[in-house]
Amino acid sequence: MAKIYKSIIVSPKGLRVKGDDLSTLLAKSLDEECNKFSDNGWQLVSVLPSLTSQGAVVKLLVTFARAIPESD
Repeated sequence: MAKIYKSIIVSPKGLRVKGDDLSTLLAKSLDEECNKFSDNGWQLVSVLPSLTSQGAVVKLLVTFARAIPESD
């Protein structure tokens, strides 16, 4: 079965202050995106940090996949 893939950048909303731990905000943003995409048939494939600042991850590269419907 063939699949298509979609990659997005996930980052917390709002202002960032140097030294802030953004883990909770990043997790919330990731949950929201995963729920939105899963409602449309996408499955999470991978999550990679794409940007760090002061030793903290502030952006994630998230990849989803879904099957391409077979035509008759």
